[in-house]
Amino acid sequence: GAAMARGEAEAAVAAGAAVVEARLDDGIDLLALGEIGIGNTTAAAAVTAALLGVTAEATVGPGTGIDDAALAGKRRVVAAALQRHRPDPTDPIAVLAAVGGLELAALAGAMLRAAAARVPVLLDGFPTGAAALVAAALDPAVVPYLIASHRSPEPGHRLVLEWLGKEPLLELGMRLGEASGALLGLQVVDAALAVHAEMATFAEAGVAGPVQTPPNGPSASSDAADGGLEAGAGAATPPSAVPNLRRDSLLATLTSSVSSSRDQSDPERHRPSPGHVDRGA
Repeated sequence: GAAMARGEAEAAVAAGAAVVEARLDDGIDLLALGEIGIGNTTAAAAVTAALLGVTAEATVGPGTGIDDAALAGKRRVVAAALQRHRPDPTDPIAVLAAVGGLELAALAGAMLRAAAARVPVLLDGFPTGAAALVAAALDPAVVPYLIASHRSPEPGHRLVLEWLGKEPLLELGMRLGEASGALLGLQVVDAALAVHAEMATFAEAGVAGPVQTPPNGPSASSDAADGGLEAGAGAATPPSAVPNLRRDSLLATLTSSVSSSRDQSDPERHRPSPGHVDRGA
């Protein structure tokens, strides 16, 4: 039978949104998501295949590690489920109900609520990517708020990120799940924000301005090398205090730059609709 009733899928989406809603008053400025469980990549592969209109062969991978015989069986199960239920790719709730999972539905709901509050979302691996595909199908306005922490070896995850137009922060062959990739990506985000907010400019570091030839004599040259240029010789003023830039504005900048990188390189690029993979992206 189906994975769940349509009402259950809708309730799970609402539950995920409610969890984020309860945290908004805490002032969260970034939401890192992950999942835990056994068999999550199977449901993720089925949801991805249904929404993108591709075969099980294109989305099913070994997960955390299975042999060739088990992988072939996994592909048969996903293909049979898709053949039996034939979920409508234009109805993401129907796809969740047919071949998804409660955790994928809740993750999608969390993304929808976070994006509505303009909170960036740091995705984990394939299952959270499949949930992001559901969220994007429900509301395309979610996509600019998504950041891909990494790209797993799962073939379906590559298709998901391709459709979303996301380049991962990391590519380390990770396939553990449980938000492990998202937490590593969080360190990259924090480091990027620190560089943006705290790294001195050339002017602040005292290395800006024209360089003038020092007076004749080795001692004068040595003084210049030590930063002892006389007044009027183009030496910069001492570094000023680095402005305390707001972290949320920096997150918005990072999210915008990551999500729009491909669009900037090709202004005519349009995101394909569910049921179609733009393999030229």
